[in-house]
Amino acid sequence: MTVAFLSASFPQPQGFPANANITASIGYAMFNLDVGDVAGESFLAAFIVIALTLDVALDGSIHLARRERSEEDSSVLTDGGRKLKKQIFNEGDE
Repeated sequence: MTVAFLSASFPQPQGFPANANITASIGYAMFNLDVGDVAGESFLAAFIVIALTLDVALDGSIHLARRERSEEDSSVLTDGGRKLKKQIFNEGDE
């Protein structure tokens, strides 16, 4: 592998034109528009796949963050914690 890498020839690096708007060209290439100063390939399919993946991840995280609440949980919230305090310290059982 080292021999293949060391014996390979690489072309001279090429820069962008002097007045090329590179950022706009990347945006145009992302949505497959042939408008930019710098030619590029389309990234529309990759953009859609990434957007769907992030959407599924967000939906999954919201689904996992929600939990079913029983009436006991809601009563702890509405009575200021008095019921929970009685359960923990066994008050009123005497």
